[in-house]
Amino acid sequence: MCLRELSGGSYHHIRSNNGVSRTCVHEVADAIIAHPDLRLKFPTTVAAERDAAKSFEKLGNSRVMKGCVGAIDGWMCPIQVPHKNEVSRVRSFFSGHYQRYGVNVQAVGSPQSLQGWYVLKPRGTVNAVALAKWKLSSVVNNLPKGLYVVADNAYTNTNQVLIPLLRPRISTA
Repeated sequence: MCLRELSGGSYHHIRSNNGVSRTCVHEVADAIIAHPDLRLKFPTTVAAERDAAKSFEKLGNSRVMKGCVGAIDGWMCPIQVPHKNEVSRVRSFFSGHYQRYGVNVQAVGSPQSLQGWYVLKPRGTVNAVALAKWKLSSVVNNLPKGLYVVADNAYTNTNQVLIPLLRPRISTA
């Protein structure tokens, strides 16, 4: 039941179809989040960073991912319009791109799984700014020479954040 909710299913349907309370669904999710072996981790030692880079390198046949320790991306999680008494700037949660309210969820993945830190910012915050305000940015900015994370063109290209495709290219047959 918990896996269905975590994969995007509505807990209302899950709990009513399976006869469990709303509290039970949240208690299971809280237990998973609190378990130390399941915590999101990003390599923060040179040895761990180099291990992550070797894992990425093994993914492909051409070994083009030398030095990559993670892949960062953002996702707009839709939300209901927050009330003025809940947030200081309701407008900051509005995304002009998606034309709806939401939060900007940032995550970094490793070859094994989602093994990174995450951050939630109002959706009005673009990915590059969200990364800069994220505690992970200090770890990324201090990666040893030759190590980097990859991201899409919503981020700023640096020596530590590499953008493989700066502009979308459309080719016609």
